[in-house]
Amino acid sequence: MTHSIKKDEKTSPGKLPIVTRSSIQIKREKRRLQQQKRRQDPIIRKKKIESQRQYRRKKKIEELSNLSHIDTFIQKSKRLEAKNEQLELEIKAYEEKIEEVFSPDSFDIQCQEDQDQSSWVDSLTSFVTRNKDDNKISHRLIGLDVLDFKKLVSDYEGYFSELTWRSTPKMRKIKQTSLTAEVALWITLYWMRQYPTGISLQITTGVHERTLARIFLRVMTALDNICLQELKWPEDDELREWIGHIEKSGPLERIVCYADGTVLHGPRSLLKFAPGSHDPFFSGHKHKHGVNIVCIVNPIGKILWSSDWEPGKTTDQSISNKNELRLTFEGKDYGIAADGGFSFNKKDEPRKIIAAKPFRQKEIKQSDKVSKKKRDFNKKLSSNRVIVENVFGRLKSWRIIGGFMRHFHPNVQTKPNFFDLNLIFKILCTLHNRDIITHPM
Repeated sequence: MTHSIKKDEKTSPGKLPIVTRSSIQIKREKRRLQQQKRRQDPIIRKKKIESQRQYRRKKKIEELSNLSHIDTFIQKSKRLEAKNEQLELEIKAYEEKIEEVFSPDSFDIQCQEDQDQSSWVDSLTSFVTRNKDDNKISHRLIGLDVLDFKKLVSDYEGYFSELTWRSTPKMRKIKQTSLTAEVALWITLYWMRQYPTGISLQITTGVHERTLARIFLRVMTALDNICLQELKWPEDDELREWIGHIEKSGPLERIVCYADGTVLHGPRSLLKFAPGSHDPFFSGHKHKHGVNIVCIVNPIGKILWSSDWEPGKTTDQSISNKNELRLTFEGKDYGIAADGGFSFNKKDEPRKIIAAKPFRQKEIKQSDKVSKKKRDFNKKLSSNRVIVENVFGRLKSWRIIGGFMRHFHPNVQTKPNFFDLNLIFKILCTLHNRDIITHPM
């Protein structure tokens, strides 16, 4: 122990120096005295003993629970082993059945690896000719009537013949296959409408799924030329014809088209994110992963324009800003209507455009003449703007975009990359514009 001597007091040889204790030593002594009191206190001792007993009980319970977990784990593993054995037996039986069905003794259909070119073409044409002549069956299976399908074949047949099986333009004369453009188009539309799995389509048609993917890609690249011709922004005179279709005089008189966005359900992103960040393909509004696409529609349901896909997190307003939709209506005597997710005219904008969107519920009061006019305005706008929702409903009747998009991978480029979502959506828009002539909205 070290002691400190006061500097003020002088020490003589006969007298001892006055010793003072430090503050640390005083604290230590206080703690020691407090500990002695606690040890002597019977209440505190009882509490300690009880806490020790509880701790021992918890340990014993944990040990017993671990043993029970091990027992349950062993039981589950035994059950899984039994299930796996049953599944293996079922798979073997299923494989035997498939071999029996596709054996050359029962039918003259085999997989693509064992077939000649003529055999798989014959099996595919026989599958198509069975279903293409009936009008009702044709509309259910491929989404087009027989006459509409024949018209589409005549329009795209020239583009199909100019392409190779790699979907590139022909540079020289190549030996033609016996597969006709009509059969290739029908099976592609059937795949887009019903969206079956590759194995089920292989079983029904007798053609390998890789060969079918090449057919789909070639047909879609040929249909892209028709999309470029038909899916165009109309002239001003064509849009001016729709002025006054809602009301002859009023705020909605000059509205000629409607805009809205839809989320297509797809897989989540494969990239890893930081703990604070989120998946950009998750839409918080729709509570699902996918992509967002914005469309502009005229009053009869014809699609005038569609955007490229963006991650589901992006809003409709950000897509319209990216594509500069506002500039197409600047200085025009007609306008556009949309829902509350858009804001075409901001306060800082010097040049205003003709646009309409519904009033918010905060702006509408219960008893007021002005709020009654606002309610009537919202009703008129929503009753006319519902055409966009009906168009999306018809587009999503094609199961390739209406359900879960299995082949769409935003971060992975597959080979062959026959699932180009922008191209598929544009093809469906052109098919919809042709279909509303015979089946109006």
